[in-house]
Amino acid sequence: MKKYSIWSNYKYLYAYMWKYSPRLVVDNILEVITNALQPLIGVIFPSMIVGLLERGSDVQRLIFTCLFAFALAGVLSGLANYFKNRNWFYYIFIRCEIFWPLLMNKSMDMDYALYEMEDVQNSMSKAQSAINFNQRGIEGFYHQNILLLTSILGLGLYILIISNIHLLLVVFLVILSLIQYLFYVIAKRYDDAHRNEQAKRERHQRYFFNSSSEVKNGKDIRIYQLQNWLTSIFERYNRDYQHQEAKTKSLYYLYDFVGLVLQLIRDGVCYGYLIYLLTQGLNISEFVLYLGVVSGFGSWFSQISESIASLSRCLMEIRYYREYLDMKNIYLHDNGKVVLPDQNQTFEIEFDDVCFSYPDSDRLILNHVSFKIDSSEKIALVGVNGAGKTTLVKMLCGFYKPTSGRILINGIDLNELDINQYFDQVAVLFQDSVLFSYTIAQNVTGLKDDQIDRNKLIEVLKKSGLYEKVASLSKKENTYIGKDIEKEGIQLSGGQIQKLFLARALYKNAHLLILDEPTAALDAIAESEMYDQYASLVKNKTSLFISHRLSSTRFCDRIFFLEKGKIAECGTHDELMEKNGLYANMFYIQSQYYKEMSEDEA
Repeated sequence: MKKYSIWSNYKYLYAYMWKYSPRLVVDNILEVITNALQPLIGVIFPSMIVGLLERGSDVQRLIFTCLFAFALAGVLSGLANYFKNRNWFYYIFIRCEIFWPLLMNKSMDMDYALYEMEDVQNSMSKAQSAINFNQRGIEGFYHQNILLLTSILGLGLYILIISNIHLLLVVFLVILSLIQYLFYVIAKRYDDAHRNEQAKRERHQRYFFNSSSEVKNGKDIRIYQLQNWLTSIFERYNRDYQHQEAKTKSLYYLYDFVGLVLQLIRDGVCYGYLIYLLTQGLNISEFVLYLGVVSGFGSWFSQISESIASLSRCLMEIRYYREYLDMKNIYLHDNGKVVLPDQNQTFEIEFDDVCFSYPDSDRLILNHVSFKIDSSEKIALVGVNGAGKTTLVKMLCGFYKPTSGRILINGIDLNELDINQYFDQVAVLFQDSVLFSYTIAQNVTGLKDDQIDRNKLIEVLKKSGLYEKVASLSKKENTYIGKDIEKEGIQLSGGQIQKLFLARALYKNAHLLILDEPTAALDAIAESEMYDQYASLVKNKTSLFISHRLSSTRFCDRIFFLEKGKIAECGTHDELMEKNGLYANMFYIQSQYYKEMSEDEA
């Protein structure tokens, strides 16, 4: 069976519905039945009245029949509205409580090397279309499937009635409806063929729209007057999107026009045949009944066509959603080797002839890199921008796999490790680490309030040097950062942010600490103070410090100088200065720069 087939998607979606609420499945069935019977009552009722008049029934019976019909119609209408409204809200609940978390968790758990790829980002964007809207994707499927099943049941009832006239009339009506559906298929195939292009345009639109409204971009946009540039790019993608949508809609308009023409043909033939039967002795009550059924037949079939059209798009988006969820990771998750059976042991790290190049690129970012870091050793990784420092860190973090060679953690190949358990043992301060618009406590711990160890939190805030600032706030560690969620939220300075990130790493109490130029936004003095603070807090931990400022490397046990993807020099600060090579040259240049700054200040 084809993966993600229509039947597969039906089972997938209704299995989750049954898991969420078995009663909801029953309510779906009842909604279909009541929806199908409502218009049938509307067709049968006038025929009954005419029939009673034909037979000369008394007024009392006529009134009783009308009251009964009105009551039945009212009950059906009330039940149909009840099931529709109840089911509508539960579809939203299912989408938000089941399918949103599934996608969020997949995006957060996916291996980083996959997650940052453009193709994967496009897949995620298409998957989001299945859960972002009421009338599309998963929720749209539930709505449209009700309409489809209602139409099929209603059409079946109408076919049973029309077949009493002549079977060829049923065949004629079906053929006209199939011709109309054929034009829909043409429009749908064109729509599907360009859906990937439109998804990419939508992602670009969202990016530029969000870029225009993000606070962090506000200063640059105003100072450099980027408004016209950003707007022009957004408008270009918007024009391309609208142009493609116009082409697609024109085919759907053609489908609607053909449907109108076929409806005229259908009504002309059917009404003419019914009038002929009326002249041949057909009862007026039967004429009224068949007239209503013929008129409704086209409506049911049109609704089937429209429901199939909408369902097809929904199923396509659901297929994108499931493809994204089923995307295979490249590392082992929850089933690999455990790196630290003894929790008192720190990391020993070895890069064994490691090479790395990005997919679809022949350029080696790391070129046969080999080194070993002993347990609890502090290493400084330095070099010019573009030397490969950040890539090396990402590989050590388990974000990228080597193109060749091995990365060993306590003698175990990183590819064989349980990557989730490995992440538990690593703390990284990236130069672009993220603050969330929640409380200081939640930003440090990554936990809900009732899960936070408050004593431990206060301890790490003190060690990181942030406690004095936190203690001065009215809500202490429960103060929000930023004003996205809480209007009384605060802004932290660059140095305070770095202290918070340090507190985050200390609270995690990982065995490996990596600092990837986290102080790049600080001045040289503040950076030196910060690194002194780091040095006093990383005892008994394996540590890797990356900095392009060499004044902060003296406290490290060894220094690796990376150039063009290779370890060009290795040793202590004094050893490398004595060697008078690349490291020493860079150190002298930076020292001269700081000296000139001091003289200017004097």
